[in-house]
Amino acid sequence: MNTVRACALYCIEQEKKALDLVQESINDNFDYAVELIATCKGCVITSGVGKSKIVASKISNTLNCTGVRSYCSDAVDLCHGGLGGVCEDDLFLVVSRSGNTQEIIHLIETVKQTFSNVKIIALTCTPANSIASQVDIHLTIEIAEEADPLNIMPTSSSTACIVMGDALACAVMFARQLTREDFARFHPSGELGKKLQQELKRH
Repeated sequence: MNTVRACALYCIEQEKKALDLVQESINDNFDYAVELIATCKGCVITSGVGKSKIVASKISNTLNCTGVRSYCSDAVDLCHGGLGGVCEDDLFLVVSRSGNTQEIIHLIETVKQTFSNVKIIALTCTPANSIASQVDIHLTIEIAEEADPLNIMPTSSSTACIVMGDALACAVMFARQLTREDFARFHPSGELGKKLQQELKRH
């Protein structure tokens, strides 16, 4: 990579490769995760640290569009009093690139000690890690390389995790048989909301 343009094109190519890995990661664990999310009677609580929390927040916001109650909270905040808002009908979805994030490990341990029925789904980018054996469902996307020049910054991995989150949400929409009328109720504002309202009036 001897130009900034070459660097940009390399980044895009690496992230495209990461999407192929997401496709390879759709398996029985994915099906089980969709089932738990689609039938959750409480809230789907997503969590992460750093950029993984940003990914978790996007997943949560998308799930809300499908009619699944969800919110995102930092793993540290949850362990500093936030767990008081959790109930036995809730479901956790934690995101960690390495699967070894200490704050997430502490959160998982605390949730398991405090709640007997709460299930935990983990989304990571390594198949073998400290989190995998501690959760009910482990979704993993084996990202070999990041897209930055140092192969260190969350780029390919964060893109892959966002796409996996979108795949979960789309599959949940299908499982819940969400209609355009449902979506219009959940998203009444903005250009999308306006378009849906006009469409429904015509019918």
